[in-house]
Amino acid sequence: MPNWKKVILSGSTASLNSLTVSNGITGSLFGTASYASNGGVTQIVAGTNVSLSPTTGLGAVTINASVTFGQGTNTTASFSNTASWVFNHNLSTQYPIIQTYDLNYNQIIPQSITLTSPNTTTITFPTNESGYAVASVGGVGTSAATASYVLQAVSSSYSISSSYSISASYSRSGSYSVSSSYSVSASYYGGSVATASFASTASYVNSLTQNIAATGSVLLSGSISITSGSITMPDRPAFRVTGAGGGKVAVTTLSGSYLNVDYQQGSGWNNTSGTFTAPLAGLYQVNLITRTNSNSLGTISQLIVFKNNTGGTTGTPQIMIEYGTSTSMNHVGGSTISKLAVGDTLKMVVAVGEISFDQNDNFSVAYIG
Repeated sequence: MPNWKKVILSGSTASLNSLTVSNGITGSLFGTASYASNGGVTQIVAGTNVSLSPTTGLGAVTINASVTFGQGTNTTASFSNTASWVFNHNLSTQYPIIQTYDLNYNQIIPQSITLTSPNTTTITFPTNESGYAVASVGGVGTSAATASYVLQAVSSSYSISSSYSISASYSRSGSYSVSSSYSVSASYYGGSVATASFASTASYVNSLTQNIAATGSVLLSGSISITSGSITMPDRPAFRVTGAGGGKVAVTTLSGSYLNVDYQQGSGWNNTSGTFTAPLAGLYQVNLITRTNSNSLGTISQLIVFKNNTGGTTGTPQIMIEYGTSTSMNHVGGSTISKLAVGDTLKMVVAVGEISFDQNDNFSVAYIG
């Protein structure tokens, strides 16, 4: 059979099953090609406290983010037999959490807690107490989050919200209640923002079945109801003197041997000078009983209680007992309520005529409020 061969001419189209070349081939090659691919991470933008691995290239990217808030701290001090105490906790915060305990470590609730300054707190109890106080500041530890992404990361966020509340009641021959709330919220987005609020309300009612001692002044708003018993005022300023007998002529201040002291509360009455000096400002009940020295005296007679007498018949009359000439009266009395300032005085003075002041006669003064 003849050995046929294909001859390829320029400008023609040919198809060959195989091509064997010896000693090389020469010619020109023309062609086009394209390749496209999408995927991978080209760039990651990280905020503060965020770390990336890797930052460029293909494949998964791990993002680590963390936020750290201040840690909690506290301080403790003791108090002894006091109803009001200043706690120097030095925590440098206006809103610490304050708790108090007695000497047996039982929690007690104060009547009031005043956050005086960032470093001091005033604690007040309804009665004297001894024990311990604790001031503390809450905190949140480090928080971390890890995640993997194949997209471009531009930000991360972290948020926390929490609330704290307490309600309690305390009874000590009465009742005490307190309610308070505390909240904090924070967010992180390339930075941090924190807000906090604190509220407290309290009320106290004491049935007064125990003794209460007060020094100074006590201010009350409202009313006091006494269902049984009474209010007493020991050593309320008061005195009473009686006469020693004998006639007294004008102008004479009744004092000294003319008088006998029946009783005295306080030290307002001076028997030597016959003078009462008001130790308290207020109203005083003043009483006087006397007798004429003669029923045939040819002139009138007067015994006067003067306010702020400085000699003779000076001062302001508070009570005047007057007898006419040749009077038929014997023992006569009078009373009044005088308003005195601290240091004001009262004296009995025979202003006109003659007066008898014996054991049946008396002069008394009592503070009534």
